[in-house]
Formats: sequence, C-alpha cells, structure tokens
Amino acid sequence: MKIKFLGTGGSEAVPALFCRCEVCERARRNKGKEIRSRASTLIDGKVMIDFSPDTFYHTTYMDFDLTAVSSLLITHSHSDHFYPEDILMRTSYASFNRTEDILHVYGNSEIMKGFERVGYEKMKIVTKNTSLHTLANEESFVVEGITVTPLETIHMLNEKCCIYLLQKGEKSYLHVSDSDVPPESVFEYLKNKKVYLNAVSMDCTYGIMENNFGGHMDIRKNTIFIQRLKEIGVVEEKTKFYAIHISHVAGDVDELRKAAGKIGLELAYDGMEIEI
Repeated sequence: MKIKFLGTGGSEAVPALFCRCEVCERARRNKGKEIRSRASTLIDGKVMIDFSPDTFYHTTYMDFDLTAVSSLLITHSHSDHFYPEDILMRTSYASFNRTEDILHVYGNSEIMKGFERVGYEKMKIVTKNTSLHTLANEESFVVEGITVTPLETIHMLNEKCCIYLLQKGEKSYLHVSDSDVPPESVFEYLKNKKVYLNAVSMDCTYGIMENNFGGHMDIRKNTIFIQRLKEIGVVEEKTKFYAIHISHVAGDVDELRKAAGKIGLELAYDGMEIEI
C-alpha cells in the first residue's frame, strides 16, 4: 500500500493566511517541508482520504492524476476536509478524458447534505458521473482492492465523524485525522478483529501546546493514543507513526520534531510518500 500525504496542515494551513506568528513567518522564509496545506491523503494513486480546498494545488505540484482517483473517503464535513464545490468540476464542461468515469464518494449524512448545499440542480449534472454512499460505523466495504472500515471518533459534537482503517492483503493502515484520542469502541474493534497496524497517522493539531479543547490531539494525547495501541497489542516495534493535521499553533517545528521523536512519532510533510 502506497500512502502519499498531500496536505498535512490544519484548517488555517501553514503559513496561515492572516498570521505573522513565528511559525508562519519561518515557514514563509524556509518554505519546503514547513509549508502545510489542508488535509488530504492519497492511497495507491486511486483512493483519497478527504478532499480539501487545496486539491488544485496538490494536483499541480505533487504529480498525480486526480481523474484516476475512483474513491473519496471523507472523514467529516469541515471545509478543510470536504470542499464539494470543486467536485462540481467533473461536469462535461470542465472535465475531459478522465481516467475513471465514476467517482465514488463515501461519508456521513452531513457529507450528503454538503452536496445539496452547493446546489442540488448543479449536482444533478455531476451525479451522472459521481456516486454517493452514506457510511455506517464499523461496516466495511472494498475499493480498489482495499478493505475500508469507518470507525466513529470524537471531533464534532453535532456530527458523527470517522477515522479510517484501510487493509490490503496483510498490510493495515489507520488514518486518524481531526480526532481526539479515539473512544474505547475503536480500541475494542481493533483488538477484537486482531488487527496488526503497520502504520498509523494521527492528528497533532496542537503539537507541544497542551490541548484542553477536545476534538484534536497534541503530543501529550498522541502519547496516550500510542500507549493504548500498544496495550491492546495491535502495534509492534516496527509500526510507523506519523503526525498529520499540524497547526501553526503546534509550536516551533524543531521543538515539535524533538518532542514527537521521543514517542516514536515522525512529522509527516506535504508530498511525503511511504509504503507498507
């Protein structure tokens, strides 16, 4: 399974549009790995987790064919993860010679409402080549040879948000974006299904800043999360852990990298590719 982190920033990205904090100013100077666009991850060049407002930038500078993507897995309806306006670009007017004719979009009921929000009449044009699927918690399905299981997590009070377990052959990847330490039901599912995780990416929005707001994690909560995975026996020494959804409030990048390294957590960056 090939995993490419397209966007590893929070909702405001790094550098944030209207910010001149030290983290944002440093990112503007250094560019490279310190630039973080909004959240999206590409699996095997065919499956995307979340569809951000920076998708145009991703396709332009990260060398992948968006028309070859057959499935979108949406975690929740926040606009930095789900930007349906750009999915409207699959109309016959704006989209020629696609590699994949049908785009399957998976998400909760709010994702379906999101398409209605951008205009149902417009969506009637798009639905000729777009198929919408409402998810059920812990109900697996298969896309591109990958078994996908949505697991409900803690993020928004008024919406059932999810994280995704992806399994292909003997390889397993857990994608945990925009989430507090997951609820016990997630750990129970992984333990009962005897899942062995080869890689885990996890929300690190607040970094070295202690987070008391809920719905996201910091290094302290990342530590709790990793320890819990170890306790239930679904990770081993070879498991790789990656920090994603990193905000400009996460702190100095060098200090953050050092703190993350102490718990075996690597900072993902835009364009980073791994294979498990």
